[in-house]
Amino acid sequence: MSRYSFFKIISAPDEDSDLEDLLGYGLYDWLNHGVVGHDTDLQTYFFNLEGSWISGTTPSEILTISDLQSILSAIFDGAKLPFNPEGLLRIAEDGESNPVILTPAEAAAQSSQVSKQYLATLLTLAKT
Repeated sequence: MSRYSFFKIISAPDEDSDLEDLLGYGLYDWLNHGVVGHDTDLQTYFFNLEGSWISGTTPSEILTISDLQSILSAIFDGAKLPFNPEGLLRIAEDGESNPVILTPAEAAAQSSQVSKQYLATLLTLAKT
């Protein structure tokens, strides 16, 4: 299992960045308290924000690093998150032989393909 601080996959945003997730947590909250990685046993990528968001806890829940990027963009309401390709590739080494890293614009566009039911489940878990 790999586990990294969230700042491994996100570049520091502009100081005036007001990016917030669907629960109102800012990107700086994620950078300071979020973790991300790959669980080899469950064959899934995962992320969590201390005391709130959690995803990637069931087998094969998030299969690719690009799926992870799309889900993260979706919980930030389709935002173009400032992804760090090098950090994403480092995490993907543990889970994929040929990872596809999306640009922020591609991840934002694909975030609309994330199931509304899946997002609703994540929101319910995050609120409890």
